[in-house]
Amino acid sequence: MKDHFNRLNQYNRWANRRVLDGFKNQTVPEKALALLSHIVLAESVWQMRLSEKPVSTGVFDVLSLEDIEDMMNRNEAGWTSLLEATEDFNRKIDYKMLNGTPVQSSISDVLTHIFNHGTYHRAQIASLLRQSGLEPVSTDFISFSRLG
Repeated sequence: MKDHFNRLNQYNRWANRRVLDGFKNQTVPEKALALLSHIVLAESVWQMRLSEKPVSTGVFDVLSLEDIEDMMNRNEAGWTSLLEATEDFNRKIDYKMLNGTPVQSSISDVLTHIFNHGTYHRAQIASLLRQSGLEPVSTDFISFSRLG
């Protein structure tokens, strides 16, 4: 299971970086920037929860490209460290939703959620870019898998 999540982490890193790099070369709609901000902020929140730390950030702020890149760097290091340290992916964690409701999820479900969450919002970003007459980068998993 660790290998599976390491692979999804590599894909998530690659896809997020491609979107960020694409943003640097063009003026993008504010909503697209907000969605990329949301992706990295949500990843940060989930890392806090998995590390049993208090959540200290929201998930809907709009960050600058520089702040998004800084958060990506921190998130990437955090995912790598967390995945290396995890042996029991079925272990349940207790945490609170952003509205304060206490819940419990397995580590594997959280990881599956967060990597799917990024894919979902990257697709929204691609749609927004197309609607604005811009060409989005490909972030399909199969494209990533062909890299080697």
